[in-house]
Amino acid sequence: MNNTIKQVFVDSNIWLYCFLSGQDKDPKEDARKRMIANSITDVEGIVISTQVIHEVCSILKRKVGFNEEQILKLIESFERRYQIVLVDLFIVKNASERIFSINFLSYSIFKF
Repeated sequence: MNNTIKQVFVDSNIWLYCFLSGQDKDPKEDARKRMIANSITDVEGIVISTQVIHEVCSILKRKVGFNEEQILKLIESFERRYQIVLVDLFIVKNASERIFSINFLSYSIFKF
């Protein structure tokens, strides 16, 4: 049996659904999306990038009014609980190439 934990990258929009309510006009849909986001972030093997942390913190400061102490506590919580990946130029280029190849593949498959 393979005991390897799969790594799961969680993007900023998922984190924001965890932290912010009222993102959807329909309260039931908003609650459903929040529940899904919470279930996604409650697994082992989560990977989060420094860029995502920055985006989440920036939006929480701007939309909710988080102060520096709250932001620091959030960053420390991310640091304790998840694997943090520093985004550098190599990662950005590699991601761009992968996205292009996926988009090209999708285009090739669905082109009539």
